[in-house]
Amino acid sequence: MPQSDHWAVPFVVEAAVAIDPASVLDIGVGMGQYGLHLRQVLDIARDRLTKSEWQVRVDGVEIFEAYRNPVWDYCYDRVTLADARFSLANLTERYDLMLICDVIEHFDRADALAVLDAARRQAKWVIVTTPAGDYPQGAVFGNDAEVHRSAWTPADFKIHDAFTHQIGTTFMAVIPGEGTSQTRFQTGDLPTLFRHSARSLWQCTRVWMPNMIRARLGLKRSG
Repeated sequence: MPQSDHWAVPFVVEAAVAIDPASVLDIGVGMGQYGLHLRQVLDIARDRLTKSEWQVRVDGVEIFEAYRNPVWDYCYDRVTLADARFSLANLTERYDLMLICDVIEHFDRADALAVLDAARRQAKWVIVTTPAGDYPQGAVFGNDAEVHRSAWTPADFKIHDAFTHQIGTTFMAVIPGEGTSQTRFQTGDLPTLFRHSARSLWQCTRVWMPNMIRARLGLKRSG
């Protein structure tokens, strides 16, 4: 599908914020889901609203041009239409973070491992999300690249010293690139979605509730 499983998104974004990259390469842009979220948390949430103010470089690679949409133009600095197997093999630029989210299962195992090795050579950190185990899928939207050709478990990434986190029927692996020491992510480092959501809800309520009461009383809005 041209988007990742929605329940994995908060965990990927949380890990990306912890890494705090200055440059990101999103492998398999699809509709641009992660470009949108990362631009929000890495630039806009830091009071850099306009493109001229943005400091984080967010690039992408996508094989299927029919997924192009305005999100690409707004959120990404550059999206390259290419097969990731070839573009990564020839990549000369280095990135702080690469995302391979709901993508690796679309390659046969040999190609997938080559993509992962190339990503680890060219990035300080790599985040992978993929279904846990076999999850058959055929072509979608006329895109043969959507076929699932391999199956993965968290154990497959342990050889790379990955931090893994099960998220329902999928999982996330946060993998250090070559030369990066895996000391940042340990079990329990990422908050559970419930705790994260509850904290965010409380922070929102502290701002929203007084303003709602003032509005009901006809008083001037604070802030």
